[in-house]
Amino acid sequence: MHSPENQNTELHLDHEDPDTIDRLIADGEAQYNKWRHPDPYIVPWAPGGSKFTRNPTPPEGVSPFVT
Repeated sequence: MHSPENQNTELHLDHEDPDTIDRLIADGEAQYNKWRHPDPYIVPWAPGGSKFTRNPTPPEGVSPFVT
Protein backbone atom coordinates (compact mmCIF):
# COMPACT_ATOMS: atom_id res chain seq x y z
CA MET A 1 0.00 0.00 0.00
CA HIS A 2 1.47 3.34 -1.05
CA SER A 3 0.63 6.64 0.54
CA PRO A 4 -0.60 9.45 -1.73
CA GLU A 5 2.48 11.55 -0.90
CA ASN A 6 4.86 8.90 -2.25
CA GLN A 7 2.75 7.92 -5.24
CA ASN A 8 3.88 10.83 -7.42
CA THR A 9 7.53 10.33 -6.43
CA GLU A 10 7.50 6.61 -7.19
CA LEU A 11 6.06 7.23 -10.65
CA HIS A 12 9.24 9.05 -11.65
CA LEU A 13 11.96 6.79 -10.23
CA ASP A 14 12.99 5.47 -13.65
CA HIS A 15 13.83 8.85 -15.25
CA GLU A 16 17.51 9.33 -16.10
CA ASP A 17 17.41 12.30 -18.49
CA PRO A 18 18.77 15.38 -16.64
CA ASP A 19 16.38 17.75 -18.43
CA THR A 20 13.38 15.64 -17.44
CA ILE A 21 14.61 15.43 -13.85
CA ASP A 22 15.10 19.22 -13.72
CA ARG A 23 11.58 19.76 -15.08
CA LEU A 24 10.11 17.35 -12.52
CA ILE A 25 11.95 19.13 -9.70
CA ALA A 26 10.74 22.53 -10.93
CA ASP A 27 7.17 21.21 -11.17
CA GLY A 28 7.39 19.83 -7.63
CA GLU A 29 8.76 23.09 -6.24
CA ALA A 30 6.01 25.05 -8.02
CA GLN A 31 3.37 22.76 -6.54
CA TYR A 32 4.92 23.14 -3.08
CA ASN A 33 4.96 26.94 -3.37
CA LYS A 34 1.34 26.92 -4.53
CA TRP A 35 0.09 24.89 -1.56
CA ARG A 36 2.37 25.96 1.30
CA HIS A 37 0.83 27.82 4.20
CA PRO A 38 1.08 31.63 3.97
CA ASP A 39 1.96 31.90 7.67
CA PRO A 40 3.91 28.74 8.55
CA TYR A 41 4.38 27.66 12.15
CA ILE A 42 7.83 28.43 13.52
CA VAL A 43 8.91 26.64 16.67
CA PRO A 44 9.82 29.18 19.38
CA TRP A 45 13.48 28.19 19.71
CA ALA A 46 14.19 28.25 15.95
CA PRO A 47 15.44 31.33 14.07
CA GLY A 48 12.42 33.58 13.64
CA GLY A 49 10.73 32.10 16.70
CA SER A 50 9.62 34.13 19.70
CA LYS A 51 12.28 32.71 22.06
CA PHE A 52 15.22 32.63 19.65
CA THR A 53 18.20 34.35 21.35
CA ARG A 54 15.94 35.83 24.01
CA ASN A 55 18.59 35.10 26.62
CA PRO A 56 21.85 35.16 24.65
CA THR A 57 25.08 34.19 26.33
CA PRO A 58 26.97 37.16 27.79
CA PRO A 59 29.86 38.59 25.78
CA GLU A 60 33.39 37.42 26.47
CA GLY A 61 34.76 38.94 29.68
CA VAL A 62 31.38 39.81 31.19
CA SER A 63 30.28 37.85 34.24
CA PRO A 64 26.84 36.28 33.89
CA PHE A 65 26.38 36.67 37.66
CA VAL A 66 25.24 39.86 39.36
CA THR A 67 27.85 41.06 41.84
